[in-house]
Amino acid sequence: MYFCKDGLGIRMEILVGSKETTFWLADVGPNDSGNYSCVFSKPKYSLGEVTSVGQKSVFVHVKDFEDARIFIRNSSVSEGDTVDIKCAALESTTETFLHMYLCRNRLGVKKKVFEGSSGAHFTLRHIRGEGSGNYSCVYSKKTHTTDSVRCGNENSATLQVTENSSSSNRLTNVLPMFIPIPIVLLCVLGGTVVLCRKSNKKGE
Repeated sequence: MYFCKDGLGIRMEILVGSKETTFWLADVGPNDSGNYSCVFSKPKYSLGEVTSVGQKSVFVHVKDFEDARIFIRNSSVSEGDTVDIKCAALESTTETFLHMYLCRNRLGVKKKVFEGSSGAHFTLRHIRGEGSGNYSCVYSKKTHTTDSVRCGNENSATLQVTENSSSSNRLTNVLPMFIPIPIVLLCVLGGTVVLCRKSNKKGE
């Protein structure tokens, strides 16, 4: 009996007094995703020679990330505030340590190692206006770079960051102080050019 993945033999078991056997896949990862099937032959072949696909194949999809619940204490804050976010696994897990990833608008922004039963806490300090968006969490047994993580929107929460009105007023008040300066410089330079021309005429 030959066990195939995507049409290529990967394992073989000799049947003795039985018409079936069991193949186990342990510690599977995303690379184990694919179409699996079994084929039988009386002559023995090497695995490299087996390139057949069984009539009844099964597609196995191994996810690297699992969705997590997300809780945001205050969904509407002002610039400069601190935002506390908690992420927890949707289902109980026996894993001791897992990697939780926080996403904004589906893109990974932070990660943290946590114990499977406790969940993970993220703190966003001095948040700015660009911090507004849809936040969600996923977790994995393996570690990944934050910028490579992509989250879904199935369990997301919206955070709205309001611009601080005092900082806007300060910017408005500062602008008029700088507007007259280029005008004054332009007048001085213009006057200098005129005087030079008059001086040239007197010298002729």
